[in-house]
Amino acid sequence: MTMSSYCVRRCLVVRSSKDLIYTSRFSMSSYKIRKKFIDFFHKQHNHEFISSSSVKLLSDPSLLFVNAGMNQFKPKILDTIDPNDKMSSLRRAVNSQKCIRAGGKHNDLQDVGKDTSHHTFFEMLGSWSFGDYFKKKACEMALELLTEQFKLPLDRLYFTYFGGDDLQKLDTDTSTRDVWKSLGVPSKNILPFGFKDNFWEMGDKGPCGPCTEIHYDYAGNGRDLVNAGHSDVVEIWNLVFMQYNRISNGDLVYLPTNHVDTGMGLERITAILQNKKSNYDTDLFLPILNQIGEICNCPKYQGTNTPIDEAYRIVSDHIRMLVIAISDHVYPGNAGAELILRRVLRRAYLKSKQILHAPDGLLCELVPIVVGSLSSHYLYMKDRQIDVIRIIRNEEDSFINVLKKGGKIFNKAIKNISKEKNFPMETAILLYNHYGYPIELIINNLNEKDIVLDIDEFNRYQEGREELKQSGREIENKQMKQNIEITSNIINDMRSKNIPATDAQPKYITVRNNDTRSYNFPSLSSKLLCVISSEGKLLDTVEPGLHCALVFDKSSFYYTDGGQVADKGSVDVDNTEAFSILDVNYAGGYIFHHGYISRECMSLKVGDEVKLSLNPARRRACMRAHTATHIINHAWREIIGSDIIQQGSKVDEDSFRLTLNGPTPTSSQLNKILQVVRTQILSDGNVVASNIALNDALDDGNIRRLTDNIYSDPARIISIGKCSQNNHSVELCGGTHVQKTGDIGQFVILSCKSQGLNRTTVKCLTGRPAEDSESCLKDVQTRVCKQVDESKKLLSENDISVTTYKEIKKQIGQLNHEVISADISTICKSDMQAKLRHQSQQLSTKIKRISLKSS
Repeated sequence: MTMSSYCVRRCLVVRSSKDLIYTSRFSMSSYKIRKKFIDFFHKQHNHEFISSSSVKLLSDPSLLFVNAGMNQFKPKILDTIDPNDKMSSLRRAVNSQKCIRAGGKHNDLQDVGKDTSHHTFFEMLGSWSFGDYFKKKACEMALELLTEQFKLPLDRLYFTYFGGDDLQKLDTDTSTRDVWKSLGVPSKNILPFGFKDNFWEMGDKGPCGPCTEIHYDYAGNGRDLVNAGHSDVVEIWNLVFMQYNRISNGDLVYLPTNHVDTGMGLERITAILQNKKSNYDTDLFLPILNQIGEICNCPKYQGTNTPIDEAYRIVSDHIRMLVIAISDHVYPGNAGAELILRRVLRRAYLKSKQILHAPDGLLCELVPIVVGSLSSHYLYMKDRQIDVIRIIRNEEDSFINVLKKGGKIFNKAIKNISKEKNFPMETAILLYNHYGYPIELIINNLNEKDIVLDIDEFNRYQEGREELKQSGREIENKQMKQNIEITSNIINDMRSKNIPATDAQPKYITVRNNDTRSYNFPSLSSKLLCVISSEGKLLDTVEPGLHCALVFDKSSFYYTDGGQVADKGSVDVDNTEAFSILDVNYAGGYIFHHGYISRECMSLKVGDEVKLSLNPARRRACMRAHTATHIINHAWREIIGSDIIQQGSKVDEDSFRLTLNGPTPTSSQLNKILQVVRTQILSDGNVVASNIALNDALDDGNIRRLTDNIYSDPARIISIGKCSQNNHSVELCGGTHVQKTGDIGQFVILSCKSQGLNRTTVKCLTGRPAEDSESCLKDVQTRVCKQVDESKKLLSENDISVTTYKEIKKQIGQLNHEVISADISTICKSDMQAKLRHQSQQLSTKIKRISLKSS
């Protein structure tokens, strides 16, 4: 049966949309709506289906969460994508992207519950054109889908366009207005709006452009309600015409190619097609709402603005966000996206307890309902359901403890309140920032007691705290800010001059002396092809005092990628250093070497034949550390669990930091991990690099890869000896590595810290720093043993004065402080601290007994 005949059989004939009676013709499930959207673009208009990315992109740390469908296409839109990436040839795309808007520029968290259309998690049905079609074709397809496929009446639709902005020096988008007119849209249904409503930006910088929004009118007479925040007229589709890129200084520059990025909220279009004014009355939410009512044994959800219905909406929305985020390996924690997730969970828990009077475990019981609703499209969710429930349960238990501890502090502060009845600001800040006690709960409890908290002052403090963090991040990224910002315009200018992509393979050229275990990196003969000034201009020469970026036909320098820091070194002319290379990065197929002329008498010009010489000590140190990350990663999964996933890393000179999901290992487990790593290093196994087709690598379950990491095709695989009796480490990786595990040298686990219930950060040392750490450890251990022995000897004697015992206790305290601050193995550190703590307690007991006798 064709869709048109289906509609004829299932629809009522109506004379006018104003008298429209919605029937089962709109009773299309959310699954079918999603599928129909994808099939329309994929099958009828030749768009390639691209799977949704995770809600947290490791490849774009500037984003807390994926907040729009275009996030994973950002390198494609900016034209900075690797030419070898399979997405580089993409012209048209369609997908349903999982999005979270609960922080950053696009934040809907505070609106959730208050209305029936905002959500923290939603699905964005999206279509894209990358330099293919533009405004006319995009509008044609949108109108066809809405009016011919979804059968929405044209006179119920309003079409907005960008009305220009004098401050930004942007003209009115008359071309979009004229396209809608040419497609038969009545002039009265085409409306101009300003920058706020009809100019879309992803963030403070990045691709952006004017947009045209399509709004649906439930009532049939809502022209004046467009963009007025009224529930009778809702935005359902946004067509963004990506023409600009906002760069770091705030300026708008044209993109080299025009793109189209459209986004339609699945929840909103489902409400319309299921004849509902509220997203919460659709099949995406009703099963959850019904389950909440049954479990809580409270009045049925009515869709009103009462506190109980608002709580219904908050809990049903938040549990969807939690399940989708945790399924994508984003876990509640103490900072960034993880902290937002924790606060969302706690908000849902409080609303369910305070208003719905939910029994313990409500959120966990709702998980299967959410999985059942979404797993028909996101199949992986079924496999992760048990883990999601476990993590939510652990977080709830942790929050209960927070409420108990925070409650005691709160109640103590209440007892000490003065007559003015002002709650102490320092206590509110302590409860919120240190204990994670929700500010909403503090305010509600104070309102019940008629006590005041200056919430404006509290918010000012929090804003100042965030600004301080931001300034810290700016200092940390000072080197990055000194680099030339490589924009799509620079890359386009280079391509227009036919400058070929940089050959990056020489970075793997390494000569190892098997007898001495030393590594050499021959200087590479290369030709200077391009000079980029700090203003982004292409120059022919480099003069002294000019900070710039150089591009060569080939490069032996490793650029920052995969967590590993970039090489440093020099550009040499006639065996003399001419240019100091301070940092290296990659964009659009080119390797950019940032730095400055190091000698006043030197200069460089395009076409010069030069030698590229990297700093060999830095490279060797990074190789040792990077290979060690693979080994400890494998050991971690072997000891803690095979489902452990790396969530971040930084590989530096003979040191690295890894962030992994899952629980923090016990001392015993950490010691086992250390032994596995050291055994692998002592085995002196081979470290082998090989290439494989990317699709074959992704299909091979034995090859480990990072979620959402971008890999070249063919992909590079690093295989490392036998890490255990049964298997060995095999990972996709473009980093640099030693050739034998024995070349790593000494290995030390410096620290292992919990980042919440489900994240752990481990810091390790290799090579010379690890040797220095072990040397320091021996010295500290000797002093601790001597101090403990002296303490034991004194405790066994009876004629020692209290003053002597107190002096020894003070010495133990000082030594304990030295142990804490020493860069030594965390395992040994914990053991020594325990010994010192025990002796300190013994001395305290002895001092107390003597004091009691003398009194």
